[in-house]
Amino acid sequence: MSKEKIDLKLASSKHIPVLLGFIQSYYDFESITYLENKVEKALRNLINSEDLGRVWIITLNNKPVGYIILCFSYSLVSYGQDGMIDEFFINKDFRNKGIGTDVIKQIIKKSKQLGLKSIYLEVNKFNIEAQSFYCSLDFKKRDNYFLMNLDL
Repeated sequence: MSKEKIDLKLASSKHIPVLLGFIQSYYDFESITYLENKVEKALRNLINSEDLGRVWIITLNNKPVGYIILCFSYSLVSYGQDGMIDEFFINKDFRNKGIGTDVIKQIIKKSKQLGLKSIYLEVNKFNIEAQSFYCSLDFKKRDNYFLMNLDL
């Protein structure tokens, strides 16, 4: 991969069609219901509101191969603003080539530059490969906690 150039390009409204294609593929992979109108509205809002987070297109030699979304929140436990990797997807043809490792390292650097105190993410409990991947990058499992939600 030494000759390959992996970049994170900050997404704008012009990237929405490409992002929607990747998002649909990610939702299919994770068995998440894909409601395009709702996804597009939320994505557009996130892209246009820097205080909510960032959306990046992952490119390999200037070719889009995936995306990553970092959403912001604030936590006393983190002693300030933190981030949640809300979605991270690389097209299946480009997985297991070191791109994911490079992307997460770039996200860690960008998060520090943004002043974030920590980064959280959630991983499917059955996806042992992804858990191992994140642990190899120094993310820690929070065995005493469950991520819970309430749809409003």
